[in-house]
Amino acid sequence: MAKRSKIALLAVISAALVACGDASTNSANYFTGVGGGNASTGGGNGGGTSDGGGDGGSDGGTSQTQGFDVMTDKTSYDVELRASATVQVTIAPKSFSGTVNLAVGGLPTGVTGTFTTSSLSVSGTTGATTTLKLTTASSIVPGAVPFTVTATSGSTNAQASVSLNVLPQITIQIPVNVDSMEGTSGSPSTNAFGDYPFVITAPANFGTANPIAVKFLNLDSAPHCIHASNATQGFPHDSVTNGVCDTPMQTNQLDQTAHNVNAKGSYLFWLHDQGDLTDGMITIQ
Repeated sequence: MAKRSKIALLAVISAALVACGDASTNSANYFTGVGGGNASTGGGNGGGTSDGGGDGGSDGGTSQTQGFDVMTDKTSYDVELRASATVQVTIAPKSFSGTVNLAVGGLPTGVTGTFTTSSLSVSGTTGATTTLKLTTASSIVPGAVPFTVTATSGSTNAQASVSLNVLPQITIQIPVNVDSMEGTSGSPSTNAFGDYPFVITAPANFGTANPIAVKFLNLDSAPHCIHASNATQGFPHDSVTNGVCDTPMQTNQLDQTAHNVNAKGSYLFWLHDQGDLTDGMITIQ
């Protein structure tokens, strides 16, 4: 009789263990603080492990998204040859606090990019903004130039794809007090307008239907007009009557004569009112 009672007692204990479950079969998330972790956008530190890895393990296995976006004020920017465009860059955090470092990539030779500041501090949902200045050389081939702005903080990163549209035109400035920069007859000055020559690389479709537009901007206090002698190639002399310019450029005005150069070669110009004492040159190759 005693033997039967022991067998019955063992059966009751076994049933109780089955009902309660065997602790060795519990998942990692069974215990508070195990598993979970932060998942960062664009990379970063991923989910936790069974030993409670990840910064967010104490949340009892919940997954938190932290990171940031990088944005520009436009997706495409127009810029002339030998000129600059300004890109506004914003870091928008998503429950993220820290320092974000910026870099620009994909720019070809002939285009440089410089940030006003390349490191921004953000906190929570409070973002920060800086500017990226893109500067072109006269020799960069006109057309679309894709590039990227990358934001990085540790293993977290984000990227914006942008395009720079390099226009087939250049604006040459007539400087203040240009008269003081004159050379002499037979030995003209060549440093008044900038590069000598301005070297321009023609695009594939270059020609009469797709010329290079050469503009002149007068920054001097005196009026001026342009002497040129290649009208059939799209680089004409400003109009004159009896040796006097009909419509000289006033201060801060652009030349009213269109100079749409349509053939490769070198083109000399100077200020009509100075003679050839101050020379400039454009070379299209």
